[in-house]
Amino acid sequence: MLRKTLIIALMTMPFGHFAKAQVEFPYPHIPDSIAVNYDRLSWMLNNFWNNFNFRNESANNLKVGEQGLVDYINLMGNADSIQAATSASIFANRLMTVPRSSIMRKVFKNLAEHYLDNPYSPMRNDRTYATLIEAVAAMPDSTISSTERIKLLDKSRLLRLNLPGNKASNFTLTTPDGREKSLQEINADLLLLYFYDPDCEQCKETQRHMEQSGILKDKRLQILRVNPTDYDLAGRLLYWFDRMPSLYLLDKDKRVILKDATIEETEEKLREILK
Repeated sequence: MLRKTLIIALMTMPFGHFAKAQVEFPYPHIPDSIAVNYDRLSWMLNNFWNNFNFRNESANNLKVGEQGLVDYINLMGNADSIQAATSASIFANRLMTVPRSSIMRKVFKNLAEHYLDNPYSPMRNDRTYATLIEAVAAMPDSTISSTERIKLLDKSRLLRLNLPGNKASNFTLTTPDGREKSLQEINADLLLLYFYDPDCEQCKETQRHMEQSGILKDKRLQILRVNPTDYDLAGRLLYWFDRMPSLYLLDKDKRVILKDATIEETEEKLREILK
């Protein structure tokens, strides 16, 4: 709802109306001459942090910064890869001008992890998080240590595994009928990969939920239960799991629709697709 409200305000209202709704963060003023939605989004993303003082580490300004980051993340979620990468680079250049030991850097690092990397955050977005940390990793040696750069790039590689819209990583698995098949060989309109740990209580609860779910019984959907350790999927860097269970919804071409989703998110998406 927050994302929808922000985007509608950004695209359809004069900026004065948008600013009044969010008076604490110093939003930039979109020039009236920019009328195309794509261009308005690009301009807003590239100029979002113009008026924010990254060197003011007062408690109030840190709260304002958090408010700004939440709104910025929502806008980034609507950007294409070029818009997002350009804006992330601008943001990183502004943030990383403050000293390495500054509170502001630590706060923004923790906030980004909290909102974008926490598997239980409703704002989690692996693509946005990867874009942001890649922009930070690209900063010059004077602003970031080599150790931190390596950690960020390693993290981005994991985040970019099986992003929605991409083909799912292929691997050979044992199907319920006992045959060995590659993921790409499985024929189904929709395929739900249910990654689980047999000792996980949450997995057992999710399994019970799945057995009672009407939408999961649709004939166009095939469900495969996969114990990742049986195939060393994480060790081979094919899939990465922040939580168990983890559900991946794939289309007939094995492109990812949902990555590392909950059962509730999966059911909601299936109702949208199968209506």
